[in-house]
Amino acid sequence: MIKDPDTVWDGGFPYDTLAAEGITPDSTHQEVIDLPFRLMRHGRYSLPVQLAHDELRQLSRRLVLDLLMYPGAEVTSPASAVVDILRGLTASGVEVDAQRWIDVAAGLVEFDR
Repeated sequence: MIKDPDTVWDGGFPYDTLAAEGITPDSTHQEVIDLPFRLMRHGRYSLPVQLAHDELRQLSRRLVLDLLMYPGAEVTSPASAVVDILRGLTASGVEVDAQRWIDVAAGLVEFDR
């Protein structure tokens, strides 16, 4: 996965900040949730890590971040990225409001035209 090179983020980009801790767009939601406990045990839960974790533990914020990440040629549009993210979330056992995200994807299709 690569970050959109035009991405501007207030503070460090969360996946960049947490890469050293093994958190990537492929990490499960549970791995993200468990991260602070693992890092606190080793005294590595710094303020930049905490801020990055706060961004990723909220699903709505993580979805925005994940939309800025591309697996290469597989992403054909922002709407297809939303569909891929939703498939990954549901496969991880995360409950999502499908209609809400269908509306998001539909809006992205209109934007992408």
